[in-house]
Amino acid sequence: MGEGERQKRSKQFKHKEDQVAIAEMEAEDLISQRASDTVVQLECELLRDINPPSLNGRVLLLDLKKDLVSVFSGQTQIGWALDSGTRLLREQLGIGNSKSRSLHATVTEVSELDRRFVVQL
Repeated sequence: MGEGERQKRSKQFKHKEDQVAIAEMEAEDLISQRASDTVVQLECELLRDINPPSLNGRVLLLDLKKDLVSVFSGQTQIGWALDSGTRLLREQLGIGNSKSRSLHATVTEVSELDRRFVVQL
């Protein structure tokens, strides 16, 4: 086999290899279909005359279609997500599009001085 024949076969193989690589990148797989596992933390404001939630306690974020997403501990509303958190919950996480219009979260920080707390999804 001459040098020209080798280059020709090598070029054909390279072309097929490139096509396979492009097809693999464009194909949907389990990783591309699944939402990325990122930690989402939201700052929330505590309602007046409400005791702060316990650290590592579970809360419910509920979209009642008002200005802000409400935060519940049990059946009691304890606060709401701040503007940036409400936008994130509605636009990126689609909280209002689910049947329950809610997500569970865990309290990761509590500040009694400024009546705010942080939750993590």
